[in-house]
Amino acid sequence: MKRWSDEQGLALIMAVVILLLFAIMAVLMAALVSTDSDISLYQFRSGEALYIAIAGQQYTMMQTYPNYSRPPYSTRGGTPQVNLGSGGFTVDPPAVLSPGITNVAVTVPAVCLDRGNVVNCNTLFSAPGRILIESELIDYTGVGIANFTGATRGVDGSLAVAHAIDQGIYRATGLTAGVTNAAATIPVVSTAGFTIPGTIKIDQEFLYCTGTVGGFSGCTRGTQGSQAIAHNALATAIQVPITVRATVATGIVGNAQRILQAQTGVYRDSWAVGNTATLIRWNGINWDTVTSPVAVNLNSAFLLDTNSDGAADEGWAVGNRRGCANPGLTILRWNGVSWACPGGLPVVDQNLNSV
Repeated sequence: MKRWSDEQGLALIMAVVILLLFAIMAVLMAALVSTDSDISLYQFRSGEALYIAIAGQQYTMMQTYPNYSRPPYSTRGGTPQVNLGSGGFTVDPPAVLSPGITNVAVTVPAVCLDRGNVVNCNTLFSAPGRILIESELIDYTGVGIANFTGATRGVDGSLAVAHAIDQGIYRATGLTAGVTNAAATIPVVSTAGFTIPGTIKIDQEFLYCTGTVGGFSGCTRGTQGSQAIAHNALATAIQVPITVRATVATGIVGNAQRILQAQTGVYRDSWAVGNTATLIRWNGINWDTVTSPVAVNLNSAFLLDTNSDGAADEGWAVGNRRGCANPGLTILRWNGVSWACPGGLPVVDQNLNSV
């Protein structure tokens, strides 16, 4: 009988081991290629989602421009997706009314949203607190899973009115003391829930604040083209965040998502004039008194928004005689920051009743 030598048996074992190693390496290479392909596809889809999210922000900005009434956000938390390319985006505020309320309701029902997902309201809002719905400020004493309770309607000079379902609900907080136009710290009742660093709006002024020490701190005044002005203790700070969530199907498992958030703030600018040099300006919530350079009755005003940013940057007002000179006319010009008597007025001692 012929026998195999030890050397022949060892060579056979080594050959089998080498073949097995090659087979394992081939499987690993295939797996790595597949995984790398999946990762590359996820990265590609993630980039797509980012572009869609940016498009969603642009869409939202267009909808919140002064010519539009409100952004196209939530339907009770089931926000219809705006389809774009191979994905789409949704747009949401922190909360929406559901259902609507009358002007005397003391419980405010709401659907609260965190990056497009419905969450309990008491995880986003603290109590007691203040919220903004359209132009009405509402103080509340409690917050539940889906409502704000103990509401005091129409605070700090705002008007209590009925609100329809799906109106946005935003955080607000009252100032505890007046501030000058140069103050970098704004003392407020509470900063809870505000996105800081971030932009807040007080009256007609936008402020970018970086901290919450003693209120809103490290504030840069007069941002976004607004003017730094003094605010009294009855003023309210608001923040209007809009969240855009973009989703793109990867074609493998799950979706690629990108979430962007920004604060919006649209001027709603109106003016009125009256006796004893009265000049008042609507700030979107209530009327502010503006310093007049004259002491006579004012009879008419006309203002223009020449750069379409929602705020008047050019205007004229007229009134009874001897406001700018004695004898002389009363003609005031608004330059976007303040009112003043322009030079070169004719020496005519007459009242003016219309611009």
